[in-house]
Amino acid sequence: MVDGAGMGKSNAVQQDLSIDRSVGHAAMDVSSVDWQQRIVERVRPQLTSYFPELNGQDLSITCVPIGGDYAKTFRLEICTSELRKVMFFKQCPIFERLNPGVLEFDTLQVLYQRFPELTRLCAVARPLEFFSDWNAYVMESVRGENFKDRLLRLNSKCASAATVDQLHASVSKCGEWLKAFHTATQSPKPRPFVTVEYVASIQEELDLSSLKTLRFSRLMLAELDATLALLPRLDGCLMPSAKWHWDYTPAHVFLDGDCVSVIDITGLDNVPVYEDVGHFLSALVTVNNLPWFPLYDRSRADGLLCDTFLHVYCGGQVNDSATLFANVYKLKSLLLWFHAQYCHASRVLPRYVSKAFADYHLTRVFDPPLLSTIKKIKAGVMAVPASREGCAISTCF
Repeated sequence: MVDGAGMGKSNAVQQDLSIDRSVGHAAMDVSSVDWQQRIVERVRPQLTSYFPELNGQDLSITCVPIGGDYAKTFRLEICTSELRKVMFFKQCPIFERLNPGVLEFDTLQVLYQRFPELTRLCAVARPLEFFSDWNAYVMESVRGENFKDRLLRLNSKCASAATVDQLHASVSKCGEWLKAFHTATQSPKPRPFVTVEYVASIQEELDLSSLKTLRFSRLMLAELDATLALLPRLDGCLMPSAKWHWDYTPAHVFLDGDCVSVIDITGLDNVPVYEDVGHFLSALVTVNNLPWFPLYDRSRADGLLCDTFLHVYCGGQVNDSATLFANVYKLKSLLLWFHAQYCHASRVLPRYVSKAFADYHLTRVFDPPLLSTIKKIKAGVMAVPASREGCAISTCF
């Protein structure tokens, strides 16, 4: 199994594509009830500037924590006798090389202004205010049904033709939003593909050799080895770049009629667009990684739904280069998603239980899409000219 040792991995590799979680300035502890009251007191004087229609009305505010990983998020509901407003307060740590709070808020401001110029069908949460002393910001809630909930409900092996058409339309909207996002934030210069950086960005979190200790198929492991060995043929190919959502998945998409809104946008600049594309494709396939939806049709997700998303994202003109690099980054996301799920199980379950969960559930979920994705990459790489002349990847948006 490729372990990256001979691929020149260094600490400097992929630095601008990785969010360093070493905290330079720790986040304040906002978990106590006292903090909920402090948040309410902080935003209350500003409410009429956020929502002028609240002026002169008696109102009540409730503040409820809704969790978070590195950031802490609270849901605030403001009610009067006639109106109800919802907003979110998000407090972030400051990392050594990145302040995600500032980056996210600035990105929301850019998109909130730019999207109406591009399309009325794509939206983001309205940014309200940034509190620099708390490294936190407030934003208005978005509207609509969460796409992850819709996807799990509708993408059943028993789905009717009409239901599949509804899924097709929903996935198309997700492709349109990402296309608009990358159009609004496109970088002036493309980024070259570099195998060393690509493999290192996986190895930062997952030791590829450890896959051999789990019950993945021998065919998938062999094909993965062979495909990673072919990737240097792509070195130097230029990829369009833009801001990076960083976690573009169905869970962060909300559908309200013809309008689609997206949350939790990091907005790191000058990142290959296929990071977001591949991440969403892998999420379509593996969104049901627990056995609560046993009829979830992963085959349809990996085929029709992924093809639909890429077709719409590329404006109906899917070329071989876009397909190839979408699958290259889909592979990366699948591997890291498997690793994240296994790590989560290891934290909450006894070791032997988490190992069994990985061997008898996670590998069965991930092995088929990994193998199909690897085969598509392998076929695409073999078609790339050895000289790589003219290997610039056409912009998909």
